[in-house]
Amino acid sequence: MGPFDQDPQGFRNLLTIRNLVSTFSIIYPLKSRLDAPASVLDVITHLTAQLETSLKVLQTDNAREFTTALAKLGIGFYPSLPYFPQENGKAECLNQTLGDMARAMLTESGMLSQFWQFSYASVCYLHNHLLNQ
Repeated sequence: MGPFDQDPQGFRNLLTIRNLVSTFSIIYPLKSRLDAPASVLDVITHLTAQLETSLKVLQTDNAREFTTALAKLGIGFYPSLPYFPQENGKAECLNQTLGDMARAMLTESGMLSQFWQFSYASVCYLHNHLLNQ
């Protein structure tokens, strides 16, 4: 998601990752969209070590930069069709929900928009700990 106003640490974009089975979500701030493949690999490595299991399939938007990195790890890659966000509806819904909650949090707190990263981190934590379907 993004670009947003640059935050104090230089981040302008946000990567969201969601487990479609458990609905657990992770956000990862990015300085540039070009950092997304390396960030996804970091998250995959971390989750593989923590959960002691391997990732089998990853569904993303049609970002081609993921194909090489995922092929090296032996992970199946299912991109959605270009200009057809409905195919990746759960991710789009998550982005909309987190965005609405984060903007409301920033507005109600009176914080500057450059603190978006902290707002998104808070609402992602809340979203993971609420009952959701």
